[in-house]
Amino acid sequence: MPTYPTVYLTVSDADALAASTLGLVQWSTATATEKANALDAATRLVDTALRYQGRKYDPAQALEFPRVGYDGADGVAEAVWDWDATASVAVVPPAVKQACLIEADEILQDLSGKSQRWRRLDEQHQGVTFDLTGSMAEAYRKGTAPAGRTGLSRRAYDLLARYRLVSGRIV
Repeated sequence: MPTYPTVYLTVSDADALAASTLGLVQWSTATATEKANALDAATRLVDTALRYQGRKYDPAQALEFPRVGYDGADGVAEAVWDWDATASVAVVPPAVKQACLIEADEILQDLSGKSQRWRRLDEQHQGVTFDLTGSMAEAYRKGTAPAGRTGLSRRAYDLLARYRLVSGRIV
Protein backbone atom coordinates (compact mmCIF):
# COMPACT_ATOMS: atom_id res chain seq x y z
CA MET A 1 0.00 0.00 0.00
CA PRO A 2 1.53 3.34 -1.02
CA THR A 3 2.09 6.13 1.46
CA TYR A 4 1.09 9.66 0.56
CA PRO A 5 2.50 12.98 1.74
CA THR A 6 0.50 15.33 3.93
CA VAL A 7 2.11 18.50 2.52
CA TYR A 8 2.84 19.47 -1.07
CA LEU A 9 6.41 20.56 -0.32
CA THR A 10 9.01 19.73 2.26
CA VAL A 11 11.19 22.60 3.45
CA SER A 12 14.14 21.35 1.38
CA ASP A 13 11.97 20.99 -1.75
CA ALA A 14 10.54 24.46 -1.16
CA ASP A 15 14.00 25.96 -0.67
CA ALA A 16 15.08 24.49 -4.01
CA LEU A 17 11.95 25.80 -5.74
CA ALA A 18 12.33 29.23 -4.10
CA ALA A 19 15.61 29.73 -5.94
CA SER A 20 13.66 29.96 -9.22
CA THR A 21 10.50 31.69 -7.95
CA LEU A 22 10.37 35.47 -8.28
CA GLY A 23 8.66 37.75 -5.80
CA LEU A 24 9.09 35.82 -2.56
CA VAL A 25 9.44 38.39 0.22
CA GLN A 26 9.77 36.50 3.49
CA TRP A 27 10.84 32.98 2.57
CA SER A 28 14.62 33.41 2.75
CA THR A 29 14.55 34.99 6.24
CA ALA A 30 12.21 32.45 7.86
CA THR A 31 13.45 29.64 10.12
CA ALA A 32 13.02 25.99 9.13
CA THR A 33 10.21 25.62 11.67
CA GLU A 34 8.40 28.71 10.38
CA LYS A 35 8.76 27.43 6.81
CA ALA A 36 7.42 23.99 7.74
CA ASN A 37 4.43 25.51 9.53
CA ALA A 38 3.75 27.89 6.64
CA LEU A 39 3.95 25.03 4.11
CA ASP A 40 1.49 23.00 6.19
CA ALA A 41 -0.94 25.93 6.34
CA ALA A 42 -0.47 26.69 2.64
CA THR A 43 -1.15 23.04 1.74
CA ARG A 44 -4.44 23.17 3.66
CA LEU A 45 -5.37 26.43 1.91
CA VAL A 46 -4.57 25.09 -1.57
CA ASP A 47 -6.56 21.93 -0.85
CA THR A 48 -9.67 23.72 0.40
CA ALA A 49 -9.65 27.00 -1.53
CA LEU A 50 -11.16 25.70 -4.77
CA ARG A 51 -13.23 22.84 -6.08
CA TYR A 52 -11.04 20.95 -8.51
CA GLN A 53 -11.89 19.08 -11.69
CA GLY A 54 -11.80 15.32 -11.74
CA ARG A 55 -10.96 13.20 -8.74
CA LYS A 56 -8.05 12.27 -6.52
CA TYR A 57 -5.66 9.86 -8.22
CA ASP A 58 -6.05 7.45 -5.30
CA PRO A 59 -9.00 7.77 -2.88
CA ALA A 60 -6.59 6.90 -0.04
CA GLN A 61 -4.34 9.92 -0.60
CA ALA A 62 -4.58 12.70 1.98
CA LEU A 63 -4.28 15.65 -0.42
CA GLU A 64 -6.26 16.74 -3.49
CA PHE A 65 -3.29 16.28 -5.84
CA PRO A 66 -2.25 14.27 -7.82
CA ARG A 67 -5.56 14.16 -9.66
CA VAL A 68 -7.21 12.36 -12.50
CA GLY A 69 -8.64 14.99 -14.83
CA TYR A 70 -11.14 12.59 -16.30
CA ASP A 71 -11.76 8.90 -16.80
CA GLY A 72 -12.25 7.14 -20.11
CA ALA A 73 -15.43 5.32 -21.08
CA ASP A 74 -14.10 2.19 -19.37
CA GLY A 75 -13.70 4.05 -16.04
CA VAL A 76 -9.90 3.96 -16.22
CA ALA A 77 -7.93 7.19 -15.66
CA GLU A 78 -7.39 8.82 -19.04
CA ALA A 79 -5.80 12.13 -18.02
CA VAL A 80 -3.61 12.32 -14.91
CA TRP A 81 -2.12 15.63 -13.70
CA ASP A 82 0.92 14.95 -13.81
CA TRP A 83 2.53 11.63 -14.67
CA ASP A 84 6.20 10.73 -14.17
CA ALA A 85 6.79 8.28 -17.03
CA THR A 86 10.21 7.25 -15.73
CA ALA A 87 8.91 6.14 -12.33
CA SER A 88 5.40 5.27 -13.63
CA VAL A 89 3.76 7.26 -10.87
CA ALA A 90 1.33 10.15 -10.57
CA VAL A 91 2.96 13.27 -9.11
CA VAL A 92 1.84 16.64 -7.80
CA PRO A 93 1.88 19.15 -10.69
CA PRO A 94 4.65 21.78 -10.58
CA ALA A 95 2.02 24.56 -10.65
CA VAL A 96 0.48 23.21 -7.42
CA LYS A 97 3.88 23.10 -5.72
CA GLN A 98 4.65 26.66 -6.82
CA ALA A 99 1.22 27.87 -5.63
CA CYS A 100 1.88 26.24 -2.25
CA LEU A 101 5.25 27.99 -1.95
CA ILE A 102 3.74 31.36 -2.88
CA GLU A 103 0.98 30.91 -0.30
CA ALA A 104 3.52 29.90 2.35
CA ASP A 105 5.47 33.09 1.65
CA GLU A 106 2.24 35.13 1.90
CA ILE A 107 1.54 33.53 5.29
CA LEU A 108 5.06 34.34 6.48
CA GLN A 109 4.66 37.94 5.29
CA ASP A 110 1.46 38.28 7.27
CA LEU A 111 3.03 36.83 10.42
CA SER A 112 5.98 39.21 10.15
CA GLY A 113 3.68 42.23 9.81
CA LYS A 114 4.62 42.87 6.16
CA SER A 115 1.16 42.13 4.81
CA GLN A 116 -2.36 42.97 5.88
CA ARG A 117 -3.89 40.51 3.43
CA TRP A 118 -5.34 38.13 6.01
CA ARG A 119 -6.89 40.97 8.03
CA ARG A 120 -8.50 42.28 4.86
CA LEU A 121 -9.74 38.82 3.84
CA ASP A 122 -11.27 38.36 7.29
CA GLU A 123 -13.04 41.71 7.04
CA GLN A 124 -14.38 40.87 3.59
CA HIS A 125 -15.60 37.52 4.86
CA GLN A 126 -17.41 39.35 7.66
CA GLY A 127 -19.09 41.58 5.09
CA VAL A 128 -17.15 44.81 5.58
CA THR A 129 -17.84 47.06 2.60
CA PHE A 130 -15.95 50.16 3.72
CA ASP A 131 -12.91 50.73 5.92
CA LEU A 132 -11.41 54.11 6.77
CA THR A 133 -8.08 54.24 8.58
CA GLY A 134 -6.62 57.72 8.79
CA SER A 135 -6.48 59.05 5.26
CA MET A 136 -6.69 55.60 3.65
CA ALA A 137 -10.05 54.10 2.67
CA GLU A 138 -11.05 50.74 1.22
CA ALA A 139 -14.41 49.53 -0.07
CA TYR A 140 -15.04 45.83 -0.64
CA ARG A 141 -17.41 44.45 -3.23
CA LYS A 142 -20.64 43.07 -1.81
CA GLY A 143 -21.33 39.43 -2.50
CA THR A 144 -18.97 36.68 -3.51
CA ALA A 145 -16.37 37.05 -6.23
CA PRO A 146 -17.03 35.03 -9.43
CA ALA A 147 -14.54 32.36 -8.34
CA GLY A 148 -15.83 32.35 -4.77
CA ARG A 149 -13.94 33.29 -1.63
CA THR A 150 -10.76 31.33 -2.06
CA GLY A 151 -8.39 33.13 0.29
CA LEU A 152 -5.64 32.44 -2.23
CA SER A 153 -3.26 35.12 -3.41
CA ARG A 154 -3.78 36.17 -7.02
CA ARG A 155 -0.53 34.50 -8.11
CA ALA A 156 -1.47 31.17 -6.53
CA TYR A 157 -5.03 31.37 -7.86
CA ASP A 158 -3.73 31.90 -11.39
CA LEU A 159 -1.46 28.87 -11.08
CA LEU A 160 -4.35 26.68 -9.88
CA ALA A 161 -7.02 28.05 -12.24
CA ARG A 162 -6.46 25.34 -14.86
CA TYR A 163 -7.53 22.70 -12.32
CA ARG A 164 -10.58 24.59 -11.01
CA LEU A 165 -13.98 23.06 -11.61
CA VAL A 166 -15.82 25.50 -13.84
CA SER A 167 -18.94 23.50 -14.60
CA GLY A 168 -20.19 20.00 -14.17
CA ARG A 169 -19.86 17.90 -11.08
CA ILE A 170 -17.09 16.58 -8.91
CA VAL A 171 -16.53 12.85 -9.36
